[in-house]
Amino acid sequence: MIRSKSNMRFQILANFILILFTIFVITPFILLIMSSFTEESTLIRNGYSFFPEKFSLGAYAYIWKNASKIMRAYGITILVTVVVTFVATLIIGFEDIVDEDDDLDFVEESNAQLLDNEISITSPVEGKVIPLTEVKDPTFSQEILGKGAAIIPEKGVVYAPFDGKVDAVFETGHALGLVSEDGVELLIHVGIDTVNLKGKYFTPKKKSGDTMKKGDILLEFDIDKIKADGYDVTTPIIISNTEQFAKVKACEDKVVTKKSKLLSVQ
Repeated sequence: MIRSKSNMRFQILANFILILFTIFVITPFILLIMSSFTEESTLIRNGYSFFPEKFSLGAYAYIWKNASKIMRAYGITILVTVVVTFVATLIIGFEDIVDEDDDLDFVEESNAQLLDNEISITSPVEGKVIPLTEVKDPTFSQEILGKGAAIIPEKGVVYAPFDGKVDAVFETGHALGLVSEDGVELLIHVGIDTVNLKGKYFTPKKKSGDTMKKGDILLEFDIDKIKADGYDVTTPIIISNTEQFAKVKACEDKVVTKKSKLLSVQ
């Protein structure tokens, strides 16, 4: 799993508040209880009840007069802090940061049932293959949308990698969602941040809901003009329903054509 920045900030803030609460509220409370077993019990009799606005004054007075006992109280406070923070973390939740695998060839294990036959997916784009981890967009490089590979295209054409259906054509034309007859869901995203081009240089040849045959031209795009406008044309190709397969594997080829196998699932 990937830890989001917003979740990390929330956890840090929550733990910081808990520590402050423990130091300035729990500690005086503990000290006040300790004082009730000593000669300082008169603090309670003199009107320092267990309400926050009152017991804090009594506890701080006790601290001033009984500095030697503070270390014991803070020992208890540290223990309380650890326990409270641990319990709060369990309630708030946390996510483990997983090191990314820089190798192109990977096998992703999951709890899904292993298919009897491997499903091969040919490359929808011709060019140089790179690992997703090298894509300059964390949405893809951290594999948030699923496993796959990326291609630096040499030709501005997207081909149908299998028989199936065009599930979605983005309004800006820069991305396609495909579904194979075997149930593989594939996302093809041409370029990084190319949504900002608002459709310039992209010419879809299919629309949402259309059927397709392997090798059909789905989209054409102008590589030179996209680059001239300052955009990276690296094209991530993602198995968007990765979790439904026991294994997702990328090819070992460094250069692919529309007839080359790019991905396989099982």
